[in-house]
Amino acid sequence: MKAMFVAPDLAVLAQMLSASTSKEKLVENMKALVESDNYEDRLKAITENPSNLRFSWIKFDKNEENLEFFTSLLLLSANNNYSTSTKDLVMTQDCTFVNSNLLDAYKQVSQGEDANIDLDLTDKINKDRLMSLCEDMFDEPQFVELFSTENGPQMFMLAGNFCVDTWGMLSTIGTVSQRSYALSTGDGKEKVPGICVMFGLSMTTLLHIEANAEKMPKHIEEDLKSLPKAQEPK
Repeated sequence: MKAMFVAPDLAVLAQMLSASTSKEKLVENMKALVESDNYEDRLKAITENPSNLRFSWIKFDKNEENLEFFTSLLLLSANNNYSTSTKDLVMTQDCTFVNSNLLDAYKQVSQGEDANIDLDLTDKINKDRLMSLCEDMFDEPQFVELFSTENGPQMFMLAGNFCVDTWGMLSTIGTVSQRSYALSTGDGKEKVPGICVMFGLSMTTLLHIEANAEKMPKHIEEDLKSLPKAQEPK
């Protein structure tokens, strides 16, 4: 069974975003991590945190051969999710994406060969790539393709600097990381850096929301109108 980690660095970026109120603070936090004397220990703690692993996805081929495995995962997911609004297995037109949290739970209850997948992210993280992520992605809103097939993007994300209320709206169609509630000022109009990871036809949903932006509060409308127009994830 072929499996591929998709953008493993996002688990670390999610942690840094949760502690950042601006792009400058994000870069500062990431630099402190990659230059710390106990980098390996800190990285291990970050990549083992279930909250960060919401952004760690493994791509499988979507075929009949893997159907029994996917069915087992779906049954476990139905009884394992901490939130009914959170998906940890997503099937797009061409692929099946499984969250690391679900695969870890599966490994704990299964003795089959499918449970032998190595979920350790520490050797898949690159320091230079981490710095590039926080330095290059938040100057303006952009869509980033994470995995694509001949039928188009299957997994992608939106990165930008949006109002807290906008991130709350985006969390209804994707997995969002932005400033932690522990750092909240109570101002929903405050702009903070963040990401929203989405799959397949989520782009259609987002475009529909953007087309009706004028029906939303002004600060959310302004954020939606700043999205790249008619742009495929890149």
